Amino acid sequence: MCGILGIYSKRNIDLDFFNEVLDSTLLKRGPDDKGIYNDDKIVLGHRRLSIIDLSSGQQPIFNEDSSKIIIFNGEIYNYRELRSDLQKKGHKFKTNSDTEVIIHLHEEYPINEAINKLNGIFSYAIWDKHKEELLLVRDRFGVKPLYYRQNGDELIFASQANAVIRLMKESPSIDAISLQQYLFFEYVPAPRSIYKDIKKLPAGHYLLFKKGRGEINRYYTIKQLSIENNEDQILQKLEALISNSAKYQLISDVPIGIFLSGGIDSSLLAYYAQMHHQGQLNTFSISFEESSYDESRWFSLVADKLGVKNYVKQMKADEGLGVLQNVVEQLDEPFGDPSLLPTYILSKFARERVKVVLSGDGPDELFGGYPTYFAHEFAPVYRMMPAMIKKLISFMADTLPISHKNLSLDFILKRFIQGYEYDPRIQHQVWMGGFSPKELQKLTIAKIEDDLLFEPIFSKKIRDFLDQDFQLYLQDDLLFKTDRASMFNSLEVRVPYLDHNIVEYAYGLPYKYKVRGIKTKYILRKLASKYFPRTIFSRPKKGFGIPVSKWLKNELKEVFMDNLAEGNSFFNKDYVLKLYDLHLSDKANCRKQLWLILIFNLWFSKQKKSLKQMT
Repeated sequence: MCGILGIYSKRNIDLDFFNEVLDSTLLKRGPDDKGIYNDDKIVLGHRRLSIIDLSSGQQPIFNEDSSKIIIFNGEIYNYRELRSDLQKKGHKFKTNSDTEVIIHLHEEYPINEAINKLNGIFSYAIWDKHKEELLLVRDRFGVKPLYYRQNGDELIFASQANAVIRLMKESPSIDAISLQQYLFFEYVPAPRSIYKDIKKLPAGHYLLFKKGRGEINRYYTIKQLSIENNEDQILQKLEALISNSAKYQLISDVPIGIFLSGGIDSSLLAYYAQMHHQGQLNTFSISFEESSYDESRWFSLVADKLGVKNYVKQMKADEGLGVLQNVVEQLDEPFGDPSLLPTYILSKFARERVKVVLSGDGPDELFGGYPTYFAHEFAPVYRMMPAMIKKLISFMADTLPISHKNLSLDFILKRFIQGYEYDPRIQHQVWMGGFSPKELQKLTIAKIEDDLLFEPIFSKKIRDFLDQDFQLYLQDDLLFKTDRASMFNSLEVRVPYLDHNIVEYAYGLPYKYKVRGIKTKYILRKLASKYFPRTIFSRPKKGFGIPVSKWLKNELKEVFMDNLAEGNSFFNKDYVLKLYDLHLSDKANCRKQLWLILIFNLWFSKQKKSLKQMT
């Protein structure tokens, strides 16, 4: 992976300053090399993490007559086939890199057709000197980030928002709607960012900027392939798709490994990767002192079964707390998913031995892996119950003792009761996210406008709850987390399950092959049963969390109060103190809400010198 930065502007751009911004904000994304192109209209910068074509893949890269220039972040897995086809059409190549393939594709084909030929993860910019036209592209599912800010006829873009900010003429401000969305979703969904006027290019879209005008277009929509209703054929096809994707994504000129949790997704991925990998495969796992979060038993079983070399990092409370401040300070946006910390620690651990890892992100959303889906089955029944029965259930939930373990019964039941009264689309997010809309009314100073708060849900043509999780939770939470945690450690992470061929096939599968009765990921469990003992494929989902609830009561208490005392104009301090008192006294488990406040306050205290007030 790499980092890209660019500015199209009529004002004079100080190249020394541009160079300093490129290094100070994107160095960890690309510590191996850098390059800059400039003319009287544009400056393009690139920081390189060398993975393919180590000797001649430096960027920016030009086409044959140097009329087009590209900077690229990502990997193209089918670049060899594309290169061969382009050579047959007369294109001349100066490097062996996947980057050069992209620029020749855009010479040969219209924009949509060129992008859709790519199998990979990517964000890139192409400047056409003759047309004075800038093209920005982001991959189908938003694996690689791309931020931009248009102000009149000036356009700034980068892999991270903080790089955009450094090139702006004025300080940005916090966007009130984005802050509310962060508190509701636990992240800021695209196309917004936490900053007013800085946007994320949506997944599957490109931005064409010409003559001071930018136009955003969709180039990709998930196709639902028709599936024969035959389980054996489905298993055969699915196995071929996953195996082929793993094979493709092992292409690398540097050492490669796999994140192994011992769950179905990473275990199957490790099986197919081991099948295609030359020599012994290295895998990387993280264990926890807190037993309700620890998966050591299962990843050890998988590693022994496959014969891989598994490196294990134990995450202790003091280590997690030790990196908290450092990680939050590096974030270009506040991000409320606590699994960022173990992902960061695991990425740092893996980077000691490899430069690339494969990760099992995606199957939970594609094949129905979350227990939340059961709640949707029960919610209509619960609504029809007599008021007295519902009151009794609510009373029972309130009397359950507060547990600070992972996915405890009291937490699940209270969360269900809190969310069931909302519209099902909102209900799903209340179960998955942070503050409920009612809680937000008490917390935030700014007025809550439901249409804008729920905009990411209602603006998308969402098919079902799996699709909602794929378009929101996966793309704006899990992929954001993986990108930042890995790039902070100069580690490339690839996601084989998000090969668009697998995604399209999964979208066409009938629901019964995803969730059946009380079984989640039915078809993947069936596939895993061919290669792994029942202990692996039949166990319930554990998640990738950390003991935030306990930390807030103990180790983080002083940090939380210090940051709250420092204050900001966004939150009702009395309400925050009330939530914290409920948590400390074991009257309620407010870990999600309190963690979101803590992370924002830590992040804001670092950023506020360069920010205007909220607007």
